[in-house]
Amino acid sequence: MSLRTLPIADVQSIEQAEGEYFRRFLAGAAAADREVLGIRTARFGGGMAAAMADDPSGY
Repeated sequence: MSLRTLPIADVQSIEQAEGEYFRRFLAGAAAADREVLGIRTARFGGGMAAAMADDPSGY
């Protein structure tokens, strides 16, 4: 088995896809659940942010 280094553009694409999935997952929660868990999502420039202030799992 060999390991190879991915081109930075591929790594960036993977990270963007993961971030977008997570943002959509949280944003898709029911409004009451978003409120209780403190879920906030945002897009800015070429990026996105997601937070869950009251995550009981501590993730």
